[in-house]
Amino acid sequence: MKPAFMVAAVLLTTASVGVSVSDTMSLASVITGTSGVASKCVFAINERDGTALTTSDYETEYQDIDNNGTKDAVLKNTQDAYCGSAGCVFEICLVEGNEVVLLPFSYAAEKLSIKNTYTNNMRDIDLVGKSRIKLVWDYTRYIHAR
Repeated sequence: MKPAFMVAAVLLTTASVGVSVSDTMSLASVITGTSGVASKCVFAINERDGTALTTSDYETEYQDIDNNGTKDAVLKNTQDAYCGSAGCVFEICLVEGNEVVLLPFSYAAEKLSIKNTYTNNMRDIDLVGKSRIKLVWDYTRYIHAR
């Protein structure tokens, strides 16, 4: 066996150990990890805003936002230009198959908390900063709860 092929075989074998029957991820997503989701999300943000940010400009957390069994990306921009007295700007990207969908979000807060409650099949969100704001999904975007 050639050395490069042996390394690929070892990586494939190692990656497949982490996949259980209950996992909804494909083997390819296990090999590349969730960083591919963050990269796609940052690319979408850059496309929308005309910026050139990288994944190192963000702290990323993965949670199932849309109740489909797949972990979505919640990104917090940690660059000084995106943080102010209200906190830092958060973005959310949903994973739909092999695609990443950037939600119209861009809220600034010190902390974003994904709740265990749902509105229109999307998890509710609390933004904490100078005040606490609960956001709910209205089928197209997150809005202030009434």
